[in-house]
Amino acid sequence: MAKVPVHNGSLGGEQYVSGLEGLHQAFSVALGQPVYAPIDVSSKQLKILDSGCNTGKWLLDLASISAPVNHQYVGTDVWTEVFPGSLPSNFCFYEQDITKLWPESWKGSFDLVHQRTVLVNARKLPIRDVIIRMTDLLRPGGWIQLMEGDFAPVQQNGPAMQEFLELGKWFFDEAGPGSDMGPRLAGELSSIGLQDVQETTVLVSNGPDMSHPFSMDQLNTLEQRLRQELADIGGSIRYRVVWGRK
Repeated sequence: MAKVPVHNGSLGGEQYVSGLEGLHQAFSVALGQPVYAPIDVSSKQLKILDSGCNTGKWLLDLASISAPVNHQYVGTDVWTEVFPGSLPSNFCFYEQDITKLWPESWKGSFDLVHQRTVLVNARKLPIRDVIIRMTDLLRPGGWIQLMEGDFAPVQQNGPAMQEFLELGKWFFDEAGPGSDMGPRLAGELSSIGLQDVQETTVLVSNGPDMSHPFSMDQLNTLEQRLRQELADIGGSIRYRVVWGRK
């Protein structure tokens, strides 16, 4: 697979890139650390993949806390325009769709595979097939860590945020792998034979800028109501983080 030249391009301009980085920051604050899987990133050199890496911030954060160990960092995404600019030689970025086969030479080569809020792009492809292909990339004893949304209501949310969650639930059910995808992840990892599977739930503060399909009035007013509600009382989305060992 050819390496994609890295640059500071944009997909939809600087505002789009800023939005990706803002979402990453919200995830980082909620999670507190990039890796929940019990893998030591501070000693021996590892090979680490971030699937759906966007701007590469997760890899960069991990490199920062892992220093002075120089791991081999690999990022993949379908949106190559948002890949970061010039980086050290131990960083590589490639174009890769999770619904496509991974390079044969990558199988059995990674110590840690990470993916966050990407499985919706599997569309109607069974997520088990996607996960199996990703675990095939792991060395024996390697870890996979996945994070996806859980659309269960959050008690402290207001009505506009709840409508936003209902929109996400509707979209995942209609066009994606199902709105129960996040809660299913731990079971999927166990069913394909991974060991030491664990799961935790995190609440992520969000201010998304999306519309809702249920009525024209909701569609036309959700952004304003959501912005006001977030300013007044805030809002959260629940996510499931799961990890398992090959």
